[in-house]
Amino acid sequence: MKKAGKVILYLLLSLFALVLVLMVIAASMQDRIAKLAIDEVSKSTNIPITIEDINFSLIRNFPMATLECSKLAVRAPENNSAPGDTLANVGKMFISVELKPLLNSVFKIREIEVENAKIYYAVDTAGVSNYDFLMDTTTTAIDTADNAIYLNIKALNLQNVQCVYSDQKLKATADLLIERLELSGLIDNNRYLGEVKAEAKLSNCSLDSTNLHLLHEAAIKLDLDYRDSLLTVNAADLTLDEDARLALSGSVTMNKQLPANLKLKAEQCQLGGLSKYIPEHYFADYGIQNLAGELGLEATVQGNLGDSILPRADILVALSGGALQYQNYPVLRNISFVGSASNGDERTITGSSLKIDSFSFETDSSKASLSGTIVGLDKPQYDLLSILNLDLNELAPFVPDSLVTGLGGKLGAVVSTHGTFPGSLTDSFLQSLQKNSTFRLNAEDLSFSMDSTLSVQNLNGQFEYKPGQLKLSDLNCSLPTYNMNLRNAELDAAVTGDFMKPESLAFQISQFALATDSCQLQLSGQLINPMAPDYLVNGQLSLDLNEIEKYLPAGTVESMSGKVLANFSSKAKIDLETVGDDALGIAFEKTRINLSMGRVNVQMADSLTSVKDLTGKVNYAADSLWLGGLTLNYMGVQFGADSTSITRLYSAVLQNKAEEMKVHGKFSVDKLDYSWVEKLMARLEEEPTPSGPAADPEPARYTYKVNGRLKANQLNYEGNLFENIDSKFLVKENHYVFDSLKMDAFDGTSLSSIKIDFTANEQMEIYFKTNVKQMDVTKLITGFHDYMDMDDIKAENVQGKVSTTMDGKIVVDKDYNPVYNSLMLKGDLKLENGALINVKPVMEIEKIPGVGLKNMDNLRFSALSSSIFLLNIKLYIPKTEIRSSSFDAMFLGMWSFGDDYAYHIRMFLGEVLSSKSKANLKKQMKENGFEDEDESDLTKGRSSIYLVSKLENGKEKAWLDNKKDRVNMEAKVKMQEGALKFTFHPSFVTYDTE
Repeated sequence: MKKAGKVILYLLLSLFALVLVLMVIAASMQDRIAKLAIDEVSKSTNIPITIEDINFSLIRNFPMATLECSKLAVRAPENNSAPGDTLANVGKMFISVELKPLLNSVFKIREIEVENAKIYYAVDTAGVSNYDFLMDTTTTAIDTADNAIYLNIKALNLQNVQCVYSDQKLKATADLLIERLELSGLIDNNRYLGEVKAEAKLSNCSLDSTNLHLLHEAAIKLDLDYRDSLLTVNAADLTLDEDARLALSGSVTMNKQLPANLKLKAEQCQLGGLSKYIPEHYFADYGIQNLAGELGLEATVQGNLGDSILPRADILVALSGGALQYQNYPVLRNISFVGSASNGDERTITGSSLKIDSFSFETDSSKASLSGTIVGLDKPQYDLLSILNLDLNELAPFVPDSLVTGLGGKLGAVVSTHGTFPGSLTDSFLQSLQKNSTFRLNAEDLSFSMDSTLSVQNLNGQFEYKPGQLKLSDLNCSLPTYNMNLRNAELDAAVTGDFMKPESLAFQISQFALATDSCQLQLSGQLINPMAPDYLVNGQLSLDLNEIEKYLPAGTVESMSGKVLANFSSKAKIDLETVGDDALGIAFEKTRINLSMGRVNVQMADSLTSVKDLTGKVNYAADSLWLGGLTLNYMGVQFGADSTSITRLYSAVLQNKAEEMKVHGKFSVDKLDYSWVEKLMARLEEEPTPSGPAADPEPARYTYKVNGRLKANQLNYEGNLFENIDSKFLVKENHYVFDSLKMDAFDGTSLSSIKIDFTANEQMEIYFKTNVKQMDVTKLITGFHDYMDMDDIKAENVQGKVSTTMDGKIVVDKDYNPVYNSLMLKGDLKLENGALINVKPVMEIEKIPGVGLKNMDNLRFSALSSSIFLLNIKLYIPKTEIRSSSFDAMFLGMWSFGDDYAYHIRMFLGEVLSSKSKANLKKQMKENGFEDEDESDLTKGRSSIYLVSKLENGKEKAWLDNKKDRVNMEAKVKMQEGALKFTFHPSFVTYDTE
């Protein structure tokens, strides 16, 4: 135990002795070593150096010797532009060298420590710095071969070292404070080893024409290692105030290729803070303001920096909370970006790529986002998705009024596209764009106006485009210009072709629907080549005319109402250059339409173009028109048409081809007054003719045929009512026929046929036959007094119920006046329960002496039956039978319409009221040539007398007839009857309406 204690004691004493010896040696050598060091440095650099205090120690960093210099000052040499200027002030500097070489005056520096130093680096206006003398080639060479300095620095430590930089030429300043620097290394010929760790701050920076002076402080942190040509960056950090933090790490091999593996990271980069370093006029020039946001970045570089092929680079970028305003446009807020970029394994432009995970921004009321990838920068292959939600009220102030006004509402869009951009807008690229793109638009309360022709309010709906498909759904809007509301518009169409080549486009429309408040339209079909449209369309249109009235220009109509339903189809090919000329052909030859109308009323300022209560169906196809159940009120008269067909309306009438238009159907009129027709014709004649020289009308090449059945409930002709009219009819050019014409009139009925032929000399030949039953003859003559009222017989002269079967013919001249000498009649007539009142030929019989007839001024009879015919303006009566209250009689004769008449009468004696005896009358008859009649006479076994009543040369007279005169009259009547049969053949007259 004692022995161990002694050993320890000896060691302590030895250590103390060693320390004491070293202190003595250091003290004795201090001045010599310091002088040697300063002289050697001054000799090799020609730099004046002053040191206030130098201490030499062999203990501080044993086994190395340490030289401690306090308050060291370095000044410019005498040959400098500013001799004596301070280059550096050092508070303390410790230099540690190997001890053994030092004894031989050889410095092998191993460690250097510098504390509290300040270094000045200045550049004058000529660009000469205060350190340029170190590189002065005119300085006298100093031989240092005998004073070699071996640099194998174990450590170079700097603490609180400030570098002050000032450049008058660049007008730049900066202060660099090295808070801590630890460096070690070896320099031996071409061998270099070392590492450095440092922390520093940069402040008081400025640079002319920049905003660098706004930098308050930049913090720098380094951790580098260099060994065997490999530079390893463990850390290289830069922090700019609170605006950005940059970090670099990795390695670089220092050879010709410079292979590197580096990573750069940028964090908390505040764009608003960093933007202060950019000159303000740049932002002003580009109208950029209020820049903000936090940017993050991570980048890696792998490969040879010195190679002609770029190294691989991968970058991750993230931006959040961004903001930007361009000029006076809305401020972009919440700008966000997350994405990456790489040049790929191939490290070429072709292999480069950009991936946008998300990019979005918003304004006060709008939002937008973008995502996707772009691969290859020479011919970028892109796959992008963009989403927009725009508040157009916000954008309206920035849209030129010349383009659109009143812009408002919201618009949403989703756009997706992929493909390859060739570098320019080629046709093939635009083709691929439409094939590889989709977009959806969503409008919400969208409003805008384009000049005065179109104003849209409250537009809502969705529109979608996919390759090969167009779709529109739920579109609603208001069109104030037209006072219209569009509702529930729908479109679903398949599309083929190239939008850049419209002639190649084809649309297959499976559905198109559009509605207003009360109207609807539905379409389907196809459209090929919009530049020369080849289309097929099927559709249905429902119209409420009350609503349609609102859309028409003011003054077009006074009022409209009713419903119209149209089903239609059309197929045609249109030449846009001649569409105006081809429109009628398309409408009439290529279109089918079925109309259904309900109580349509159109009131125009001109009543000629007004209709009321138009109801029914109208179908058109293949140049054929069909009317079913059609009724309307025109100018107060109710008309109708049913089961009516019209063929060749277009080809014959509108195209004026040598074809026949045919109309066949059932037509009706309720109550018609002939005065209405006259007024209508007068109104039509009053219609103004077009101004300017009238073109010569093209002669009509077509013909027409109109037939069918016509009914009228009532016809008023000059106060005469004809009711329950029903007739078959035929109307052709210059040929009219009415057959089976039934009517009720004058308390009786009639069944007639009429045929009218127009001759070449503009006359009308009218043929007719009639069968009248039980008409009131007084009313009949009263009704037609202009045609039937004669001087001898007027309406007040005849009473009874007339029935007749009659055939006739008359010619009417071009002025529509009857040619009376052309009138021919043949038929039978019967008047029942009648009377002849104040009829002169009858009254004259009363004057015959010996007959004794009374009251012939009011001859009443139960029946008057007569066969008559008319020829050459004379009415012939072959046979007439009359049963009266005064007598029964038979007569024949002739009447020439108010000029002459002659009636030969046979009266039956049993009915004669005379004071003379029958014997005297019979005697007189025999003297006049009459014998007793056979049993076939009117009344078998009855005696009769023969009378005659005449008007000749204006003198009326009645007397007893003689047989010769009677026979002559019979012969005359038969001869005229034969003449009539020769010229007029009723049995040969046909009334064909087919």
